Amino acid sequence: MCRNRHHDGLPLNNFTVTSDAPVPAAIADPKAVADPDDALKATVTWTEPSLDHHGASLPSITKTEIYRNDVLIHTILNPSPGASETYIDMPEEAGTCSYHVLAYNENGSVLDGIVRVSAGYVGKPTAAMPYDFDISDYDDAGDEDVSKITVIDANSDGLTWVPSFGWWGDFTNTLPEEGTADDYLATPYVTLAAGKYYSFSTSINARFTDFQLGYLTKRNDVNTFQVLKDFENVQDYGNTTQAVIFEIPATGEYALAVRCHGAIREGAYNNIKVRTLNIAEYPKLPAQPEALVATEAAAGGVDLAWVNPAVDILGNVLPAETQVGYVIKRNGTAIATIEPNSASIAGQQMSYTDAEATEGDFVYTISVKTSAGEATSAPAVAGIFIGTAKDAPYATEEFTEFLPVSESSYYAWTLDEEDNTLNWNYYYSNVPKAYAMAPMLNLEANTDYKVSFTLLNSAYSACTANFCASKARVLAAIENVCEFSIPASSEELPGAQVYDFNVTTREAMTLDVEEQQTNYVSAGKTSFGILPTSTGSLKLSAFSIEKNTQNGLETVVAGNGGILYRDGRVAFPEGARDIVICNTSGQTIFSADEAAEYDVRASGIIIVKATVGGRAVTLKLNVR
Repeated sequence: MCRNRHHDGLPLNNFTVTSDAPVPAAIADPKAVADPDDALKATVTWTEPSLDHHGASLPSITKTEIYRNDVLIHTILNPSPGASETYIDMPEEAGTCSYHVLAYNENGSVLDGIVRVSAGYVGKPTAAMPYDFDISDYDDAGDEDVSKITVIDANSDGLTWVPSFGWWGDFTNTLPEEGTADDYLATPYVTLAAGKYYSFSTSINARFTDFQLGYLTKRNDVNTFQVLKDFENVQDYGNTTQAVIFEIPATGEYALAVRCHGAIREGAYNNIKVRTLNIAEYPKLPAQPEALVATEAAAGGVDLAWVNPAVDILGNVLPAETQVGYVIKRNGTAIATIEPNSASIAGQQMSYTDAEATEGDFVYTISVKTSAGEATSAPAVAGIFIGTAKDAPYATEEFTEFLPVSESSYYAWTLDEEDNTLNWNYYYSNVPKAYAMAPMLNLEANTDYKVSFTLLNSAYSACTANFCASKARVLAAIENVCEFSIPASSEELPGAQVYDFNVTTREAMTLDVEEQQTNYVSAGKTSFGILPTSTGSLKLSAFSIEKNTQNGLETVVAGNGGILYRDGRVAFPEGARDIVICNTSGQTIFSADEAAEYDVRASGIIIVKATVGGRAVTLKLNVR
């Protein structure tokens, strides 16, 4: 009986006395690797301890025991201290195999510090199609579906995909503090057939890092990995569904995989998370229509014209008799459905008149519809403004005529009623889209313009923004022209900065072009605007547009990185390599290994790509 300070009796039920005689130290470096060819075999390696658990030299070991999933499977008698050991395990059944190894002497074995390692799934993991995996559906790592997921730490940095379970379960991959990750998360083998199309999708929280979707023909061999789609610096926050449509070269078994190969970016989280992996057959739908144009109809309303796709979603040529239908939307609302019919076939010019559109900003989307279903890819888009536009020159320091266009009314540009300036601020990650759009302006063909904005950033750090252009002041219609940076306010800088943009309407249009002084838009009614792309606090206090007689551009209508489009020809600079010209459906219409010239024969939008000076350069042309 024990007593406390109050002299009350406290019961002592039992106690244990153990010996502290020296025993072999815990084995610290066990490794277990499943057979790379998916046989029922795993290789376990380790180093026998050379010290006892007190740190003294170990004279001998009487036996070493190997355990699989906590069951003794083999014993080695009298191994040498410090010896390197290998054991080949041949399980009778496929499944997840975890191993640990214990060394004994005459006093026994260590009780603490036992290291368990997993070989992952030993055997060949397979699954039926369609394949749907959601780690949130499971609550422990022993579930067979979870165990069939293969994890590969390709750069052996000790950081790779780790499962967590519960309501918001996921596989999490922590990125290294220096360098980039290289880690694979692969499904079981599924049987896919040549000639069919499939979708591979994942619910992923990429947190502004880089990853790829692809497949492995051998799940444990990253050298068999084939990239299906690259995702670079995805801007979405939280879990989003990312997908790829693909076909495989030959009927067989494939493990679809997410490869994380990103680095930590400033302001981003240091991990990437995957919640779901899904594989399903996908219908062979046509690509979206090309060259969608919206014009004011002579009798009122809007005329839409487009070309039916000649290829499918993977760029393969459609049979000439393929019937194509459409869903047509105005400002997000469906206004017409054209069912597939014999008068609407692949490659044919089509038109539709929306007689209900009167005055205002409109954006039209047209999405393919066939007997196999409606396309899920981005639809064709065209914007148009119906009404009176202003002529250049135009200038203002009062922004009552500007239109805020935003994803959220909480973070839109707002008008200061005292001085009529436009103001915007946002201090969190994942900046929502918020445009400040000028009145519609009449832009003459074959004319150069100078556009000026006066901006103040009163935040403590620089803010980046996009200079934008649009044929309609509707969110889906606005295009980025170029990016610029607004410095933070300081005593060394004036209170506001003036930003000048050269714009030309000569012949053709290209947007999203980088590192060029002149930006190209099409003639006609156009609005210009500003889109902040990073946190800051901005005040827009002046805007002007005037004809620019100093540009001196005559026949060059587009250029980027040394690639020029002039007089119907695309010319590449010396040293340009890996040249590809394709349409918006991804179908290649010209390719060359090195610098060449190309005569543009077809009208419509084409994408020009090349490697110039070691940098990938892209030019988007709307050839008329």
